[in-house]
Amino acid sequence: MGQMLLFVPKYDIIISNTIALSMDSFCKICYFTEKKAEENMEKHYDLAVIGGGFSGCAAALAAARGGAKVLLVERINALGGAPCTMAVNPFMRNATTLPGTNERKQLSQGIFAEIYDALKAEGATRDNIFNPEYLKIILNRKMKEAGVDLLFNSLFVSAKREGDRVVSVTVANKSGLTELEADFFVDATGDADVAY
Repeated sequence: MGQMLLFVPKYDIIISNTIALSMDSFCKICYFTEKKAEENMEKHYDLAVIGGGFSGCAAALAAARGGAKVLLVERINALGGAPCTMAVNPFMRNATTLPGTNERKQLSQGIFAEIYDALKAEGATRDNIFNPEYLKIILNRKMKEAGVDLLFNSLFVSAKREGDRVVSVTVANKSGLTELEADFFVDATGDADVAY
């Protein structure tokens, strides 16, 4: 039996459980066969990032763009962390005035500036206030473009170590307990869950 999903073509995303969005986009209902997460995933990654907030997204994106095979594991159903799920808005001021010239200089560059520019292009920001739903879409799109594998609704359970090195982590989700192997791990949980 298939699972019903909502496909939003304009934004290249699939939303389970047919969540209604207030977007001006043609939506169609598609049916996909159910598969266990393990059937869709690599057996071994160069890098596994645990935590899909801003730092986890930046780590995953940078590594994937550098050629690594990356898995990003997030405990809820969306990337972005607190700005997307807990109404942490607006982005804090991230500019300074240079002494002597009074020139305003943006301090946050790189991936953050890229994400902010994408929000502006979508009309989803005003000054530093942003629409968190568009932020979720932009982060998903960037991960897809970079070839990052995403595993949502997966809670970190434990880390397997050999000496002082983490060799795998176990996550819990609807497929049960899944062990994920990687050469390197980034703990972006915000609570150092993997490290401890």
